[in-house]
Amino acid sequence: MNNQQTHQDPDNTVQGSGGCCCRNKASAGLVSETLVTDPVCGMKVDPATSKHLFDRDGSTFHFCCAGCRTKFAANPDGYPTSRPA
Repeated sequence: MNNQQTHQDPDNTVQGSGGCCCRNKASAGLVSETLVTDPVCGMKVDPATSKHLFDRDGSTFHFCCAGCRTKFAANPDGYPTSRPA
């Protein structure tokens, strides 16, 4: 069984090579010393450079890619997190 994590981007391309769906890994060239976790895929994201955000109930969630943000926005209650990523 293949345990690779794959996500489908909004343009219907499936990305996956053991990592997340984003094309630019958040761990490269970190600016901030505080990383947060993408609530969809669990990837570490630098909030200082994150381009994919979702505000809900006064909290800002950060995502590694547009695909993860889209999934979260469609069903934010479906993710086991009460704290912003």
